[in-house]
Amino acid sequence: MSLVNTHLPHRCDQTSIVEQVAKVCSQDAESGVIIGGDFNPDPYGCNKQLFDPLKKAGFTHFDEKYMITWNLDEKYTRITPDCPFDIQLDFLLHKNLNDAEVSKSKRTYTLRTDTSDHYGLVTDL
Repeated sequence: MSLVNTHLPHRCDQTSIVEQVAKVCSQDAESGVIIGGDFNPDPYGCNKQLFDPLKKAGFTHFDEKYMITWNLDEKYTRITPDCPFDIQLDFLLHKNLNDAEVSKSKRTYTLRTDTSDHYGLVTDL
């Protein structure tokens, strides 16, 4: 199994970047791949389109529910006009994990600490 972390730039069209992430992460995906990180979705846009290249490559979200991972009330959060509200910036996706591994992932949740301006995302396998 491979674990991949990414941090996409913000304030730009990320389509080609997400396509490249999907391509690179699919190369050695036979034993399973987990992608996680800050995808910096457009706070005013449609996040579903952002993940289309990954979904076309066979990746699935561990959990489809919306989880705040960037909270304006946290002490390290930089409040900017680009993102004036709480939002989910971080996501976990997987490909080619067997059904037993995915079914063990009963929940995905945020890990709140004072070490970052983002909450971590955790899924138990």
